[in-house]
Amino acid sequence: MVELHRGLGVRRADLALAVAGPIGARLGVRRGDSPAAVLAVVSWQVAAAGERVTANPVGRRVLAAAYNLRRDPELTSLGYAERLAVLARSLSDSVHAAASLLVERVSAELAGPLPVPPAAEIEALTWLEAEYAKAPEPPVAASLLTRLVAETTGSVLDEFVPKGELHFAMSADGALVTVETRDFGECLCAFTSAELLAEYQAAVGSSDVPAAAPGHRLIEVLRSDGAVGLALNPLGRGRHWSPARVAAL
Repeated sequence: MVELHRGLGVRRADLALAVAGPIGARLGVRRGDSPAAVLAVVSWQVAAAGERVTANPVGRRVLAAAYNLRRDPELTSLGYAERLAVLARSLSDSVHAAASLLVERVSAELAGPLPVPPAAEIEALTWLEAEYAKAPEPPVAASLLTRLVAETTGSVLDEFVPKGELHFAMSADGALVTVETRDFGECLCAFTSAELLAEYQAAVGSSDVPAAAPGHRLIEVLRSDGAVGLALNPLGRGRHWSPARVAAL
């Protein structure tokens, strides 16, 4: 059985491919099902398996986060570890150990005989998932974006920067504050959290106005200028995009 809790959980982009063939047939996925229908069936089976392995409300909440079952904008764009980290804020660090144990039990349940999902429930879930998919894509969580900046070296970050909220400084008259650098020329310094921006402003003695905007909007402004690069989290292990690379984001 595919590990349905990994990555984006049941909301992984390749879910239909991951459960294709005999696995999907066991779960109740039918050939020709829409992505929303596949997600509805898989989510129903995982949730039902979770109900069989624990009656504890907290345990079921842990499983919902582990498998990314809920239509929760705070969680749906996060990976497995990040979802559990968010949940641990309101519960405790024991969430991680509990999740490992519960996921193992759910995996065993999914490998055994499975019930037939009620058609009415699947129809309703399919509608809900289709409607949720139409909603604006939730922003990438600041914690995940910060981690990607620090830990990735390839182009994977290019996909995420436009989807996150970026923090930067503006002058009193509303202009973006840029800096001239020896190595990269003129850059806008942006940050993945308000806290990192505040640290930077304290370090350089800046009294400019803190501001925030979706990454894609800030990138549009830099593209229209055409001569300013982007320095993301420049304190520590940051990343830099030249004006040409900004144009390609």
